[in-house]
Amino acid sequence: MDTFNQLILDKGIITDRGICYKNIYYSCRIAIKENWFNQTLISEEASYITVVIDSIQNIVISVISHNGIIHDVWKLQEHLVTENIDYFEQLNFLKDSIKEKKENARNKRIISKM
Repeated sequence: MDTFNQLILDKGIITDRGICYKNIYYSCRIAIKENWFNQTLISEEASYITVVIDSIQNIVISVISHNGIIHDVWKLQEHLVTENIDYFEQLNFLKDSIKEKKENARNKRIISKM
């Protein structure tokens, strides 16, 4: 583990559930774009990645990919990691919710004009 002022470099693991560091899961734009998590699931091998930790707040703030580029990360909500819900089911649920809210708003406008 190396320290630069308040930043610490350590190793995280890329799993099918996200970038794991101390049992907390993170993600980043490049991981999603390059499909890191599904590739790990297919290969059944965990890959290690360098994580950058802010030692003052004790949180992971970025990862350094294998080509040396730094990527900002965000913490995944615990329920998103633990629940095994199909992506398309979630997407359809959100679409239906938005459609329903739009219809309700339209109906309220029609009623208020009467």
